[in-house]
Amino acid sequence: KHPQKLRVLVLGNGFSGADIAAELAAHGHAVANAVRRPAYFLKRFLGERKTPIDLLFYSRANHHRNSQSAKGNDEKQQLIERHKTLSSLAGGNPGGVDPGLRVDPEAGPPYVCISEEYLSRVGEGQIQVLRERLKRVRRSRGGRGFLAEFDSKRAEFDAMVCATGYQADLNFLSASLQEEISYVAEDLLQPAILFEAVWPRKSLQRLCAIASGGQAPGGEDGDQVQDDEGKEREGFASPAPSSISFVGMYRGPYFAAIELQARWVASVVADSCLGKGLERGGGMRRANVPNRMKMTGMSQSEMEQGLANELAIRHGTPRPQFPRADYVGMCEALASRIGARPDTYLSAEEAGHVQLGDLGSVDRKALREKLWDGPLLPCHYRLEGKGTNASVALAVMSLDVVKKQR
Repeated sequence: KHPQKLRVLVLGNGFSGADIAAELAAHGHAVANAVRRPAYFLKRFLGERKTPIDLLFYSRANHHRNSQSAKGNDEKQQLIERHKTLSSLAGGNPGGVDPGLRVDPEAGPPYVCISEEYLSRVGEGQIQVLRERLKRVRRSRGGRGFLAEFDSKRAEFDAMVCATGYQADLNFLSASLQEEISYVAEDLLQPAILFEAVWPRKSLQRLCAIASGGQAPGGEDGDQVQDDEGKEREGFASPAPSSISFVGMYRGPYFAAIELQARWVASVVADSCLGKGLERGGGMRRANVPNRMKMTGMSQSEMEQGLANELAIRHGTPRPQFPRADYVGMCEALASRIGARPDTYLSAEEAGHVQLGDLGSVDRKALREKLWDGPLLPCHYRLEGKGTNASVALAVMSLDVVKKQR
């Protein structure tokens, strides 16, 4: 809110930019929105039944249907089908509301924006769409506001909001580690090259060597922990640079994926530390993370292919909106690596009850429906494997437990 009605330029029309522009327009400000790459605008609840958008997009059932429909189609045809689906969900191409918002299905991967009011505000003339590239900004001659120069026009504004994304700042890492992860600060899509958005190359090389029964690069026990003067520190554990890992270090992270990444890293650290044992009154004498991780099936070729895929995302043209748009597929793959994918319960289609340890039993079909048809939730990965917590998982899914008879 502002006592005066301002001329505001909003740069970008992603999730934040669209909502900011709509909110400013709702308060009577004259809003112009500079757009580089238009998107399909979706509401949070879709269809006549007002189905939550994450239920439509992020369920195992929907992921399975999409995978089946994509079979036999080349990459171009798959993109066309994705454009058709999103256009249908959005009520048509937004270019029908304003030519500056037209999405070209031939231009590459579709972009999506979730906003309740942006498109309607544009249609009502409250937001001016500028399909222009901002070249420079300078102060107006009158002293109030500034002059924005675009590719083909100029316009004066009182204020500007930059909704152009965030830049990852990893300059606190050593130069050698920045080089190892191919860090590019200016790359908003893929600033670091990490296997499964978790492991740098040298960490993977160590893991692969140990999984195959060989010796990890850098020595059998890992690197000694030293202070700034080069003296080994006692009672302190710290991973060597080639043992570092990252969690949530990718664009567009969701809770389940972040938690699974953290559990994967924690299992590596735990297996390493417990395997080595404690020395000198409980302190860790040497850091050997992740020398004792059991990476079943991890191979040099899988590592190289995974890192090559990450580089392909960085160098691909045109670039996608998110490097990992397949949220369900990503979570299922991570869960499989730590043995947390609920395969036992996903395959249970027959009637009756399924036993959940000492907790009791639950209706078999009801559980499978929650896991298969419901939105993917972090609690789905607390039913099997290490760190299970079935009581909490069932409570989140609103499933009743039949207690065991004593």
